[in-house]
Amino acid sequence: LADPGVERVPVLHLDGPAARQPIVRPLLLELDERASAAAQPSRQGFRGGRIALSCELERLAEAGVGHVLLHLLRNGRPVLDVIDELGTEVLPRLAMGVSS
Repeated sequence: LADPGVERVPVLHLDGPAARQPIVRPLLLELDERASAAAQPSRQGFRGGRIALSCELERLAEAGVGHVLLHLLRNGRPVLDVIDELGTEVLPRLAMGVSS
């Protein structure tokens, strides 16, 4: 509960202001360096390329998930390369609603 007089900051989603409390989903991420690598079953996580990841993130958003916590798993790729790919390839496509 917020203290009286404290300004509340609205939670913003990619599709605008949230009308309800946001749902948070942790996601273990093993991002393949091949962009078109198909998604593979992974317990509590995601394994595949960035195109399939974009589709998965859109699916989660459509299901009402407002925040996804990405936990990067070691898969032999340098972590900075994965972060760069997320920032330059996945997030901009998600913001535009483009998954393929």
